[in-house]
Formats: sequence, structure tokens, C-alpha cells
Amino acid sequence: MATAIIRDRPYSDKSIDMQVIIRLLGVVWTAVVAIYWSVIRPPSAWTARLTPWAIFFVLLTASALWSPNAATALVATISMLMILVLCVYSVEINGEFVSVRAIIWASLFLCGVSLILMPIAPDFVSMRGWSDDGFGAINRLRGITPSANAIGGVAAIGALLSYAYYPQFRRVGLALPYAMIGVATLTLILADNRMSILAAVVSGGVIFLSRGATLLRWALATIAAISALLSLTLASDAILYSVSRSGDTAELTNLTGRTDIWLVALEKIDAAPILGHGYMSAVTILSQDPRLFSAAAHTHNLFLEILFSSGLLGLIAFFIALASTIRSFLITSNMAVLAILLFVLIRGITEASPLNGAPNFVIYSLLMMIAIAAARIKRRIRSGRTSGTPNSQRPLTRHRQNQYGN
Repeated sequence: MATAIIRDRPYSDKSIDMQVIIRLLGVVWTAVVAIYWSVIRPPSAWTARLTPWAIFFVLLTASALWSPNAATALVATISMLMILVLCVYSVEINGEFVSVRAIIWASLFLCGVSLILMPIAPDFVSMRGWSDDGFGAINRLRGITPSANAIGGVAAIGALLSYAYYPQFRRVGLALPYAMIGVATLTLILADNRMSILAAVVSGGVIFLSRGATLLRWALATIAAISALLSLTLASDAILYSVSRSGDTAELTNLTGRTDIWLVALEKIDAAPILGHGYMSAVTILSQDPRLFSAAAHTHNLFLEILFSSGLLGLIAFFIALASTIRSFLITSNMAVLAILLFVLIRGITEASPLNGAPNFVIYSLLMMIAIAAARIKRRIRSGRTSGTPNSQRPLTRHRQNQYGN
């Protein structure tokens, strides 16, 4: 409910209608559950690893106060804090595997409904954008999400989590991961979300190599990389032409006009480099610049969007929080956490999601992985404290882990 959007009105109509109310109900329900568990079990699930992320979202919330869209921005940023709390308690109460399965089921539902509606109501689930005939439906699946890139992100994350947790699914049946990967592949093709496909391939490759770093796996990865480089070198024009949507290779060299948006965004960032213009301010400021267009709703880059919203202060807080989760990964080696982080960062080169507007599927998934990483660290610390072995006799790695107290 919080990540789907049933759009049956013109894009220029921004009034609050049923589609907005449905999404808000999902966000409100998230907040209600998070607050409930915070009252029932306030100290039990939180760890020091989560504090940098809480600080980052608090900074985003503060930046919303001076945003041109202050009310909407505050709802969005406070919701993200609630999502973080919800994910923490989901992992604490339901466990890691059940929490991940919930994300996969949600992905399968969003993608599945979108695919079912495509032959029934193609105009309803098609992406809308600019073409030679003007603004209207284009041949890309949007489904029941805001855009083709959104459904692409949903599909890729569902597939990545299915692949990462595949060994654990053997105990409960492999129907869900097989169905998710198949549906996700078809969704990505129909959505034509190139950056999500690239990010998913890279992240999936990392998971593949992590499963027993055998010579064969590395040989296959090396052959694939060399083949891709040779193809790009020997037939670059043909490849670029085949993946361009308009048939013009310039579409790819300027990243579908994103480089023009970046230049304007950097200029605007210079006007407020420390604190930024406020969360969700890009949708107002960029769209009014005469060099751009009304559909320039964000910076189309995750890091530029954070700079635009909350300045250097917010970007530094984001990198500190990111480093905290990466450090947790290095201790616990949870490849699912690394895969989703990689996916979001690679996709973030051309997409500002999930930090450019209301909560979406990507932020729920990312914060669930962050909560899982923190929970694994907490379990390791607890097992070290209750093992009965003196600190002086514990392995160095365990001793170092005990320094990262809750």
C-alpha cells in the first residue's frame, strides 16, 4: 500500500485523490506499527549501528522545514524514520528470513499485478512521457508504481533477495524464489529500466562470486567481463543503437538528458552548499528553471539529490551511515546486505530514488537490509558475552567485535 500508486489522472493534477489516500494509509499503518512496538519494547532492538541512519533521517527531516514543499516533505522524512523503526522490529520479532520473504512477496505482488494488467489495460499500466507525438503513453511498463524505473527497482530487488537467500528457501520450498526471478526478469524487460538491469547484474555477480570463490566461478566472471568489453570495443555503435529507445545514440551519451539536469542542479547547489534547499525542493526549483522542463522532478542522481536537499551536512551524514553498514557487512559477511547496497548506489548514478520523495519500495528494502546487518552484529556480540569464555582467551576477531557495543 505504501509503495504502489494507482495513477488514473493527468500528471499535472497534483490534488489529493484516492490514489494518494491509499498510499498515505500504507505509510500511516507503517508509523502506527512502528510506534506501537517502540512503546512495547523500546530498548530491545536498537543498536549503535542504526544510530547513524537515524541521525541522517533526522537531518533530512530538519531540512524539510525550509523546503518549498514543507508539509509533504515532513510527512515523507518522518515516514522514513518510522520505516527504519518498523524494519528493526520486524527483524527483532519475526526474524531475518521472514522479514526478507515479506519484501520478496511484496515485490512479486507489485510485479505480478502489473504484468496481469498489461494485456487487460495497457494504457493504464504504461509509462507516460514525451515522444514525437507529444506527452502520453509510451511502450514501457509502469504497472501499479509511479514509473517504469520504479517497477524496475521493485523487480530487481525482489530477484536479488531471492537469489541471495536461495539456500535458505530449500527448507521451505523453492517456488517463491523461482517465481520471483522469472516474474522480475519479464518485468525488467518490459519496463526497459536499463540502470536497474545493470545494477542487478553487477550485484547478482557479486553474490555469485561469494558462493565459494572457486576457480570456475572467477573464470566464468572473467570471461563474461572480457566478452562485454570486447563487444563494446568492436561493436559499440551497434550496441548503443540497439539499447537506445529513440534510435539516437546521443540519448545514451547524455544519459537521456540527465547531464543537462546535473549541470543545473550543481549550479543550484552552489547557492546553498551547507544546508541545501530542503527535502523535495528539487521538484519545485528545477522544474521552474527555463533551461529544463516541467518534468524535471529531481536531480536524477542519488548523491546530488542529497546535496540539493540537505547540503554537505546531509551528504556527510549519509556516507557515515553507509560506512557503518558496510562495516557491519565486513564482520557478518551477509551478501544480501552488500547486494542491495550496491544496487542502490549503482542505480543512484541516474536515479535519485529512494531519497527524492515519498517512501517507496526501495527505501523499505534498503532499511530492512540495514536492520538485518545491525541485528546480526548484535547477535554476535551477545553470543560473545554469554559464551562464558574470558576475553583474554577469545579469538581476536571476537574480541574486536565486542568493541562495537550496543
